[in-house]
Amino acid sequence: MMWLLEEPMVICFVGILLLVPLVIAFVQTGRLGVLFATMGVLLIVIGILVVEYVVVTEKESVEIALNKISFDLMSNDLDAILRHVDPLATKIVQRAKAHLPRVEIHDVKITSRVEVKILRLRGMRPKATAEFYGVIQGSDLGGGVQNYEFWRMFLVTMIRDKDTRWLVVDLQERNPISGERLR
Repeated sequence: MMWLLEEPMVICFVGILLLVPLVIAFVQTGRLGVLFATMGVLLIVIGILVVEYVVVTEKESVEIALNKISFDLMSNDLDAILRHVDPLATKIVQRAKAHLPRVEIHDVKITSRVEVKILRLRGMRPKATAEFYGVIQGSDLGGGVQNYEFWRMFLVTMIRDKDTRWLVVDLQERNPISGERLR
């Protein structure tokens, strides 16, 4: 049932499928009962859409975390970026500290649907994997390549900390065409 809270288009589609016949029936018959049924269905659909907007599922919270990471990458603030990384993920911390100060990132875009899978095991923090295509546009601060575009398929593994924030614990970059692992 959680999928219903992640896809507003499904709610709208089902609402339209229910409302169109009711509106047609009201126009043809003019009966007040059909009008009330139409208004009832409309209020239910609006109510479900409001609930969908207010409730943030775990998958949506992972997507929100990825969007925050994108914005922090564009700000070129290493400390802000490292706040999204689990301190125990030393490889990612080292990579970020080695590479990010040498580049200026102009734009970061997630160019595909983010496929999120959540894994919950007893006694362990929830773990999520997010797979998506993206592009990073930037320049080398050392005078090398300017305005390059870095297209990749990303597989990001995250865990939820005690503050319910999702933190990156692993990052794999893959060739967007072949799927071959690059880093």
